[in-house]
Amino acid sequence: MQNKNNQLIEYKPNIFYKLKELFKKIFFIKKSPEKEEIEVNAISQKSNEDFIESIVVKQDKEKQRLLNLKLKYDNDIISIKDISEKDIDLLIELYNEETEELNRDTMYRKNHIRKMLDELN
Repeated sequence: MQNKNNQLIEYKPNIFYKLKELFKKIFFIKKSPEKEEIEVNAISQKSNEDFIESIVVKQDKEKQRLLNLKLKYDNDIISIKDISEKDIDLLIELYNEETEELNRDTMYRKNHIRKMLDELN
């Protein structure tokens, strides 16, 4: 609050505020966790970490290397002459896999649009 001279008015806690703070202190005391609770928390945290590690998609190093090589080639950082024959064959396979995946996705989307149009008609 401000008074007429634009100065802040000092807040003085009244009896209700003091009672409220007293009840907060009494009823909302933070209890220290016991040893069993700490062990349970540690076990659950460990199981959560294991679960997270199990669901993470891990790309193998070879595929990652090929994707990096593909990116460099697409951005003209390296030329076809700099890539070995084995890597070229692997890149061709990678391109084919990506093309097939895009074709599947395109077909799915076309079918989905057709179904939506059929439902509208």
